[in-house]
Amino acid sequence: MIGDILPTGFSGWIGHMLLSRIFQFFHRRQKQSRRCSCETPPFTYYGAYAQNELGEDSSQNEISISDRCDGCGLHWLVYYIDQPHHTNSGRWWRVKIAAKDLDGFSADMAKSYIEDQEWCLVGGSYYDQGTQRIEGPIRVG
Repeated sequence: MIGDILPTGFSGWIGHMLLSRIFQFFHRRQKQSRRCSCETPPFTYYGAYAQNELGEDSSQNEISISDRCDGCGLHWLVYYIDQPHHTNSGRWWRVKIAAKDLDGFSADMAKSYIEDQEWCLVGGSYYDQGTQRIEGPIRVG
């Protein structure tokens, strides 16, 4: 059986160990490349998590944090801007935020926290209701 899979000369327990290591390598690699469903649009879970309002920052933009994702264990920080006097101005930024970073976190810290991340998700009427993943540098505004 193993002799059918492995090249000639690799059989017995050595062949089994080699095959086991190959499977482990590919399993780890596949696991690393998978993203949690909470970070891949469309968000099928959207609305399944309660949003905990942090309030408004000094620019009167709404800041909230979602409950913990069951898939990856992280929370999402959401920064929302809406200028009602402008059509299609609603836009939001979402970044993952670890539980350790939530302690003492305030609405006024949200903008700089998001801009310091490597990537984020953006969406809203400003983006024709679509969602995009953007890589840094991130500019909120």
